[in-house]
Amino acid sequence: MRGYINLTLLHHLGLHLDFSLSYEFCPTKGVKMGYWLPGKEYRAPPDICSGDYKQRSDADVLATLGRAQPGDLILAKTRGAGFALGRVLTRNRYDHIAVVLHDSETLNIVMPKTIKLPLSTFGKPGNAPLIMRPNWKAQEQRDSFIAEMEGFVGGHYNLKRTLLGILVIVLSTWLGIRIRIKKLKPQTAKWICTEAIIVSLLKTFPVFKAIEGIKLDYNTLGFGTTNDFLRISCSLPHLMKIEKREA
Repeated sequence: MRGYINLTLLHHLGLHLDFSLSYEFCPTKGVKMGYWLPGKEYRAPPDICSGDYKQRSDADVLATLGRAQPGDLILAKTRGAGFALGRVLTRNRYDHIAVVLHDSETLNIVMPKTIKLPLSTFGKPGNAPLIMRPNWKAQEQRDSFIAEMEGFVGGHYNLKRTLLGILVIVLSTWLGIRIRIKKLKPQTAKWICTEAIIVSLLKTFPVFKAIEGIKLDYNTLGFGTTNDFLRISCSLPHLMKIEKREA
């Protein structure tokens, strides 16, 4: 005799844990317990359609940054053992995403508050910056997006959200346990970089709503990741593309 028990646990933080516990009864061996954990389809593959854009020298990095335009997004790696470990645990190639503003500045939603930094901040090979460019239908959309992002300057970083999201991604990636958390509402005071950018693009770039139809961590788990931006460029290249390193 074989059967399945489906369990759903709701937490006061808005967590939704969904897994299945199976059991098998044998008259001679008793009850054999096991489990099936969904979510393997949400595991990030080793390479998410971004090709080889590794900068091999200072010149490569400067060439990458030299192609940046206002409204572009910069995926980057933060130097340090702790950030490197975070990328391994979450299987995200990058741990930060910034927005290019005018006058060679970038907007960065970081601890403790959102700040502007020079574009040259990302000018080290260890940062491995990757430029992504939304396919704006009109300059007004780009300008609205930049203005929307500048509104985050001075806002506090949502550390609690980050830690919760890392836990969600780690459980999904390594154990297949899928936990869905509530998405941040537009009126939220504290943000993280990935989700602030996604929400702002949805608000100012109407066709960006097409991302709701593809598998993103933001859609399936409720938490936006840097891998999501690579997935968007892969699945919906008409919305966003990677500015490739010149040969």
